Amino acid sequence: MELTERTLKLEIYDFLELVGLPLRPMEEDENDWFLKEFGQKQRTMLAHAVNNQDPVQYEMIWQTEESMRRFFWPLSAPTLLSLPYLIEQNLVNGSVVDLGAGMGFAACFMAWKYPDARVLAVEESANGITRAKELARRAGVTNIKFQHGSIHEFEPDPDFDLVTSFLTVHEIGSLGNLHAIYGHDAHSDEFAAINLEKYQDDYAKFVSGLLKSDGKVFSLERLGHMADQCAWVGGLRNAGLFVDLEKSRFVYPYNESWGHRERLPIFVGSRQETELSVDGFERWYNQHPFGGDVE
Repeated sequence: MELTERTLKLEIYDFLELVGLPLRPMEEDENDWFLKEFGQKQRTMLAHAVNNQDPVQYEMIWQTEESMRRFFWPLSAPTLLSLPYLIEQNLVNGSVVDLGAGMGFAACFMAWKYPDARVLAVEESANGITRAKELARRAGVTNIKFQHGSIHEFEPDPDFDLVTSFLTVHEIGSLGNLHAIYGHDAHSDEFAAINLEKYQDDYAKFVSGLLKSDGKVFSLERLGHMADQCAWVGGLRNAGLFVDLEKSRFVYPYNESWGHRERLPIFVGSRQETELSVDGFERWYNQHPFGGDVE
C-alpha cells in the first residue's frame, strides 16, 4: 500500500486532536495564505538563514499558535504519512533521539504511542522547542526531553536504540538548492564554498555516532531525485550504516505550495551490512514508479 493521506491510522488522528493540531490539510483560501506568508518571509529571511546556519524562518513559523497550526500540514505532511510505517516496523523502543525535531510533533507522538520509550527531541529553533513542550504538555507525556541547539553542538554518544531524521538532511545539505528555488543565485561566491555532499556525509557520521551497536536509523528526507537519494544512502554506508532497501519505502505527500504530490524516500538502516550497488538501487527506485496519480 502506498503511503498517502488514506493510510493514516486513527490513532494518529486521535493524537492530532489531543494536542490541538488540525485534522486535515488546508483548504484553498488557507493555501493562499500559506503561499503569501511563507513565500514572502522565506525570501527575505533565507539569505541570512543560510549564511548564518540560522533557523530564523522557522522561528517565524512557530512563533504563534496560529502560525504553527497553519503551517502544520504543509511542513509536516511527509512526516505524518511516514508514521504508519514507523509503527508497522516496530522500531520505537528503548532510547530514541529525533534530530531536527521542529515543533516536536513526531517526537511527542512517539512518546505518546510508546510510553516505555525514552525520547529526546533536538531542535535549533527556540520557538520550535516552545511549541514542542506545549504539545508534550497537552499529550500528557513525561518520557520526553528537549534539547535546544544545533546538532553541531550536540555531542555524539552511542546511547540510542533509534535515531529518527524527518526532513532534516535537505536543511543541512541542500542550502544552495533552496537558494535557487527562492530566486537567489545558487552559484554566487557566498555559496561556492558550500560542499553539499560533505554536509550530508558529516551528518551521516553524526547519526552513526549516536547509535548503539544494534541501533536503527529511520530517515525520511526531502530528496526527490534518485542521485540525491543514492548519495545519502552512500553517505550512511560510509558512516557504517547500511540501508535495507527491502524495508525502505516512499511517501507521497501532497505539497501545498507546489500544488502536486512528491515522492520522498524513507530509508531504514542499521549496522548490519547489506549488499548494495548503484544498479540495485536503481532497480529498487524503479519498482516504485510515480506518475503523479497516487491516490
